[in-house]
Amino acid sequence: MTHCDLIVEILERGQGMLQRTLADFTDADMLARPTEHANHAEWMLGHLCRSESFMMHAAGGTPIVLPEGFQERYPQSKEHENDVTQPMGKETLLALYGMVRARTIEFVKSLNDADLAREIPSPFTKGTNTSVGFMLHMPALHTSMHVGQMQVIRRKLGKPILF
Repeated sequence: MTHCDLIVEILERGQGMLQRTLADFTDADMLARPTEHANHAEWMLGHLCRSESFMMHAAGGTPIVLPEGFQERYPQSKEHENDVTQPMGKETLLALYGMVRARTIEFVKSLNDADLAREIPSPFTKGTNTSVGFMLHMPALHTSMHVGQMQVIRRKLGKPILF
């Protein structure tokens, strides 16, 4: 197994965990916050679409074009709670997330292990570098973090514990 193969497997498994986590959510459940000022699953899923597209672009890939106005629908702020201006609904967002993830996987499959070691400017810390491999691991790590947050929402809603 190559490193690229491993990244693909991790991306696919992370997508599966996200899909299982949200499988029994309704659109109303997607807007439930686990605590006041915490993010809800609708925002997190939109955020994952935006950020994975950003990371893929930073790694040198060509992300899918998100729908017009998507960034405005799913704004991100560290100064106040994140909200959604016009929810798209679970099924639409999961389909979009699936397209974003498929494009990332397609890009990883086009690379070899030497490509992963290539240095690129870090989009997170100005004036520093990172690697293509790091940027392509980030979507899986980021998704796992938000799946954990969504598990808390599951508990608040009284849904079965999955993991």
